[in-house]
Amino acid sequence: MQSKFKDSFDAIIKASTLKPDLCEIWFNLGILYEKCNQPEEANIAFQKVLELQPGHAETLNRIMMLSQQQHQEQELVMKHPFYCVSNSLVILRKYWSQDSYERCVAIQNQPF
Repeated sequence: MQSKFKDSFDAIIKASTLKPDLCEIWFNLGILYEKCNQPEEANIAFQKVLELQPGHAETLNRIMMLSQQQHQEQELVMKHPFYCVSNSLVILRKYWSQDSYERCVAIQNQPF
């Protein structure tokens, strides 16, 4: 969780304990998780919205967008034989065996 959103998380969690059947709270929690790049948690919050209000259009759109993003990420990983490390550092397999840190850093910002 990002620290700049901590107060927002605290407020939404408190609201969810006071009014657990209010779908807007769960929708906003899903949005907050999206902003913090936590798609699995966002999806759980959005599923709660659909439990409370089946067919909620904005929620269905958000779930579809999350699903498409996750599918695109999976396709990217399957198409390219490389290892992804945090901060977009890409280590190609051919460099992995050569123990060449400089070559790995050189390709860090190259597009996939």
